[in-house]
Amino acid sequence: MLGKIFAGLVMGIVVAILVATVVGLGAGGGDRGGNASIWGMLIGFGGMVLLALTAARARYAWGRGLLVSGLLCLAMPIAALLFTGLVGAESISKEASQAGRAGAAIGTAIGGGILTFVAGIFGFFLGMIFLIGSYFSLRAPRP
Repeated sequence: MLGKIFAGLVMGIVVAILVATVVGLGAGGGDRGGNASIWGMLIGFGGMVLLALTAARARYAWGRGLLVSGLLCLAMPIAALLFTGLVGAESISKEASQAGRAGAAIGTAIGGGILTFVAGIFGFFLGMIFLIGSYFSLRAPRP
């Protein structure tokens, strides 16, 4: 039981950080993203502790945590793309002139492309590490 509690707490912190990143980016950052990420952190941490405590063994608790973390890492590029769209639409609508709108659109496309690319690379490799660890934790032991 102590192993499941430890796994739930450690993986709960990891999941809370990843949920805050994904939800905060997906909500568009700023105050709106901050409020959403706080609630996401609390729900992610509680859900992960609950998943770990209901596991049959500590090994499966770690596997569940790694699986959830891997899926959240793979969701990072989608959240970055949503962030780019929300922030870009807001910055373009604030411009008064056509030239300002064009500049804001070009800047948003370049910055959003870089952000999405970096989130995609980081999320993919970190997600694969978590998912490979999850596979080895959740597979049935050999007789």
